[in-house]
Amino acid sequence: MVLQTPDIAAVQTQAVRDFAATLTAEAPTSSPTEAPIELATAKPTATAEISTPTSTPEPTATPTPVPATATPVPPVPPTATPKPIGTLKVDHWLFEITEVRSDPGKDTSRQNVVLLGYLTNEGNQNDTFVAFATIMLRDPHGREYEDDRPATWRAQDKYGAESGASMNPGSKEYIAIAFDVVASEKTFTIIPGSLVASWSGNITSTLP
Repeated sequence: MVLQTPDIAAVQTQAVRDFAATLTAEAPTSSPTEAPIELATAKPTATAEISTPTSTPEPTATPTPVPATATPVPPVPPTATPKPIGTLKVDHWLFEITEVRSDPGKDTSRQNVVLLGYLTNEGNQNDTFVAFATIMLRDPHGREYEDDRPATWRAQDKYGAESGASMNPGSKEYIAIAFDVVASEKTFTIIPGSLVASWSGNITSTLP
């Protein structure tokens, strides 16, 4: 009996075919379904609301008014009536001389000597006092001076004095009489003028 030697190549080829058929039978007939990929959707981030604190204004305190403290005013002492330098009785006029002042004159060589005081009409009818030729001044050298009207008007304005015009019986006024005299003189004597009928006496005064 003759043994036939198998064709090795054919056997190998058949084995490959059988293996391939086995793989084909086991393979799934349908293509695998790919699982859907879920895309992660970013969730909206919650926006934190920042509340700005509202400042509540504090109530303004209304200041309580403090009553003003009254400053005590010292009492005004009563004004003393100046002591008269002298009193003249000229006819029906009474002249209480309270001050003798020296005011600047029309130039450096002159001065205005001013007699200030209270004049009273002691007559029985209305009258106007006229100083000219009624009251005069005399200096130590014997020079005599009459009332100077412009100087008297200035003195009346300066010292708030009256003129002695149209005075009723018993009325009293604060008057001024001024004389334009030499600036170097300080002592004067009050003497009567040429029209005086009654005179109580001379008065001598020295300027301060």
